[in-house]
Amino acid sequence: MDYRLYCEEKVAPPGSTWYYALRRVAPAQRDALTALQALAVELEAGVDECSEPTVAKAKLAWWRAEIERLYQGAPQHPVLQALLPATQAYRLPREELLELVGGAEMNVVHARYNDLAGLRLYAERTGGTLARLRARVLGETSEPALKQAEALGVALTLAGTVTEAGAHVRKGVIYWPVSELQQFNVPAAVVSGLRDTPELAALIRHQLGRAQQALHEWMKGLSPEQRRRQRVHLIVARITLATLNEIARAGAASVLNQRLSLTPLRKLWIAMTAR
Repeated sequence: MDYRLYCEEKVAPPGSTWYYALRRVAPAQRDALTALQALAVELEAGVDECSEPTVAKAKLAWWRAEIERLYQGAPQHPVLQALLPATQAYRLPREELLELVGGAEMNVVHARYNDLAGLRLYAERTGGTLARLRARVLGETSEPALKQAEALGVALTLAGTVTEAGAHVRKGVIYWPVSELQQFNVPAAVVSGLRDTPELAALIRHQLGRAQQALHEWMKGLSPEQRRRQRVHLIVARITLATLNEIARAGAASVLNQRLSLTPLRKLWIAMTAR
């Protein structure tokens, strides 16, 4: 099996955000980044496919054992076979890969997040940890730089609660905090029923605005050298921000019944001009 191709088909098919973000990255870095993204996809899919929490937890326990096998040089899964060279080349910590599994497990344990702190913890353990790992591959080594990358991962996860809202709800998942549903007077049944009400539209605009602000703050904090080194991250952030802007123009509640995405040509333009 071509492990690299397996991962590319999972996360970077032609026309996708990661397809354009990874075009100008050195081959070894591109393979490592693609494998990391594919691992995140596999973990999420493994949980989504299980209706029984005990089965989902068993799958995640297998992934924990598989990560241990990875660091013994003998993984079984094609994604970790693809990731094997990167673990040594970029000194990827075992603890951070295991943290991704812990983040995925939060989707099994928590049917809802009561407040923003709970949602942010989930975002830190999933998107934040994944972004730290990507930053290591891109050459970041200092803890401040890794924390900064983590902030991007949190921002992208918050953005995903908006851009993927319809798909999440159809799977029975509502990521927006219970406290904020109450703040905007939106019963969970209204979200689950995909009912476009003024209150729900206001709630989604609130989530959208928070994600936009987080992405802007991350980009503002980059040094010129970081912009060069983390161009992959910059491209993904700019494409995500452009997508959120389009959702805002279309009407926030539009995300409930359609998945708005930029055209491949526009993604290519953003990738080419991101500095």
